[in-house]
Formats: sequence, structure tokens, C-alpha cells
Amino acid sequence: QFSGSGAFGPVNVTSAGSIDGFVALASEAGGGENAPTFGGTGKDWAKRGFTMGNGDTYVTGGFSGTADIGGVDYTSLGVHDGIIGLLDGLN
Repeated sequence: QFSGSGAFGPVNVTSAGSIDGFVALASEAGGGENAPTFGGTGKDWAKRGFTMGNGDTYVTGGFSGTADIGGVDYTSLGVHDGIIGLLDGLN
């Protein structure tokens, strides 16, 4: 989670609202490679990440209110909703 703006290695990010989620991706050498973010005006977070045997990487987390996740706006059906997302083409 982060708010405001920050840097993950060479990648600069800016929050879309209160608290946003991110996934910091590193190269094999350990350097920052990418930091996809998601969020809206409410509290949004990434909780766990895992990679399948075929190399697909998934992240779990949640959001409240309306959040931009992968370029699509989603609206929570309750106080907080959960997400499972595939980080397509990022690894």
C-alpha cells in the first residue's frame, strides 16, 4: 500500500486517492523493473502475490468505493471487495 507518490527503484508512482495498491516487480538482478498500481478514492491494497509453474503471476487484494484496476473501473458492492488479478505480460 502507498499514498501520495513514491519510487520503487527507477519506477515512480502516484496514488489515485487515499491509499492504493501496488505490485513491485524486480529483475533477476534484483533491480526495480515495474510497479503496476491500482486504486481509486478509497482504500485499496495488494495482499499476496504468487507465480504459477507456467510463469503467470497473480495478485490478491481488495478495494473500496470505485477503483481503476487494469484500466477498468470497478465499484465495490459492499464496504470492501476482494480481487484476484493476473499480471499479464509483466513478468
